[in-house]
Amino acid sequence: MTKKKVQKLNRGQHMLHQVFGKNTESETEQLRKFGKKNILVIIADPPGFSVAEKLRMCVGLTLEENNTLSVLMIDNGAYVGLGTDKSKTSLEIDKHLETLSALSVVLCVSKFSVDERSLVYSKFIFKLLSNLDIEEMMTANDIIIN
Repeated sequence: MTKKKVQKLNRGQHMLHQVFGKNTESETEQLRKFGKKNILVIIADPPGFSVAEKLRMCVGLTLEENNTLSVLMIDNGAYVGLGTDKSKTSLEIDKHLETLSALSVVLCVSKFSVDERSLVYSKFIFKLLSNLDIEEMMTANDIIIN
């Protein structure tokens, strides 16, 4: 680990101690007291390694019981919903989308992006959102990861 990363971690821990004080509860337990977090992950890039990693991160975010997760595909991210052939691309995108669907994560796609690209989904089921719906969704979430 680099010296800068260590300094950054130490500053983060110092700030946690300033906010919460030092007591018997762990910082994780104290952070959980803040309650449920609504998290929106926006995918705007076409299928690729970074998108596969973002979807993998989404699966990890579902492990925290206080998180409510939504995934929104916009612009070229709408192509992600078509699926990928792992044997040709070595990307785990389909596996992550299947897992997120099984975990009842809300998977959404911009209706404008779908119409503009003339996409038809057959492999996965997505909730089509208008621009107004997307705006409402973005304001309703506590955390937005782009």
